[in-house]
Amino acid sequence: MSSSSAVDITVTLVSTASGQSESFPLSPSTTIAELLDWAKALFGVDGNVRLYKDGKLLSNPSSSLKAAGIVNGDLIAAQSAIAALPSAPPPTASTPAGSGGLDFSNLFAAQSAGSTNAASASLLSEVAPAPSYYPGMSLSDAVAHNPHPHTFVSLLFSKEHLRKELNYHNPRLAVRLESQSLEEAVRIWREEMVKGGIQKAVQNSSHYHIEQDMKRRL
Repeated sequence: MSSSSAVDITVTLVSTASGQSESFPLSPSTTIAELLDWAKALFGVDGNVRLYKDGKLLSNPSSSLKAAGIVNGDLIAAQSAIAALPSAPPPTASTPAGSGGLDFSNLFAAQSAGSTNAASASLLSEVAPAPSYYPGMSLSDAVAHNPHPHTFVSLLFSKEHLRKELNYHNPRLAVRLESQSLEEAVRIWREEMVKGGIQKAVQNSSHYHIEQDMKRRL
């Protein structure tokens, strides 16, 4: 890796399982294999991990970040390869009929395989920390302070102003989450983490609040 910070880019790795994220500078010449090693070390994963940028699998381990199209500020989703195998069909009871949208449930089959919805909900509630919140919290801050998908979605469901802001910045995602059960909404949220939809909504939220703050100062 290059030691020159002038050419480094900042990349954020996020675990689709826990929501944990870490940002750090890397040389554009860093390989995907090296980034995989970072992900395993950061998230304590021993098995195989797959990396996704905007929903696209980064499949060539020898490719550099630059060659893979990874640029400064990109968010890379790290997911257990086991969870990406379509080894078990998703439970149909948790998905409302006619909800539409792309079915990425096979990417998260490990979450539901060999367990019932109730068991999964119990496990998530035990692992997920309590939401972090202050009055007037913006969407970008809510995501940053609540990286665990279950924690954030629980907060989103309980705060109308966060739902309104999400609808403003990413109406497609807001519609997908609307009227869903908590566990189905968490599944959708993780799906969007892989696809890069969360990063876009957070960036839009950050820009919006910066602009609003500047207007108030004028």
